[in-house]
Amino acid sequence: MLKITKTCHDHEVKAYLTMNIVIYDNEFPVLERILQETAASEIDAITVHNIGAIELAKELGWNFHISTQANISNTCSAKF
Repeated sequence: MLKITKTCHDHEVKAYLTMNIVIYDNEFPVLERILQETAASEIDAITVHNIGAIELAKELGWNFHISTQANISNTCSAKF
């Protein structure tokens, strides 16, 4: 990841990690480990669609973008 991110940044391109995946309760430790290990690569942001992944990204201090797969189709979801 570090090499890919460096190549992107060397060409003035941002690097994003897409995490548009279904995440089950038992997979959160793996997701957290991936995000912690990836932090050193200086990726600009991650793209997520799962509310649990959004909360984890916030806890870990990641910049994130909410994917269009998040189905934010009502005001309650948008306010979240």
